[in-house]
Amino acid sequence: MTAPVVFVDLETTGLDPDRGHELYEIALIEADGAEHCWWVKPNLEHADPTSLRVGRYYQRLPSKVDRPERVAREVARLTAGMHLVGACPWFDAGMLKAFLRRHGQAPAWHHRHRCVESLAMGKLGHDVEGQRAAAEALGLVVPEGDHHTAIGDARVARGIWIAVMGAATRPGDPR
Repeated sequence: MTAPVVFVDLETTGLDPDRGHELYEIALIEADGAEHCWWVKPNLEHADPTSLRVGRYYQRLPSKVDRPERVAREVARLTAGMHLVGACPWFDAGMLKAFLRRHGQAPAWHHRHRCVESLAMGKLGHDVEGQRAAAEALGLVVPEGDHHTAIGDARVARGIWIAVMGAATRPGDPR
């Protein structure tokens, strides 16, 4: 039996929640492929301009953002008991934890996360530099326009997982 997984990616205003950096885009993909993506309004007072440029914050900013309390409830519900899978999911877990706590929720995901870059390196037998490079080395087609979007990067993580593990698994699925 494999553990229940949810694929995750975020776009953030920086890399350090202790310095006031926050998430603004959250994507979760359930093992069955159901996709969820939300935008919330971050406090930009401590934003790192490089992070905003890399994530194309101002170019992609939607006219309507989601209520953070509602998003926090949904994220907490969808991640409860799950292994977070992504590229460096420890980063996502730290940012999500700060977001959930700020909006009255608590993280209840499994403490062991799964990094698709590490999985890919194990399968390939050599180092790769980043999730996109890992996906391409595994023969996956990676759409250009999705780079540094939460949903695009979560899709790539799911693709790598399936390429390496054989399937996206749900609780109770035999392996």
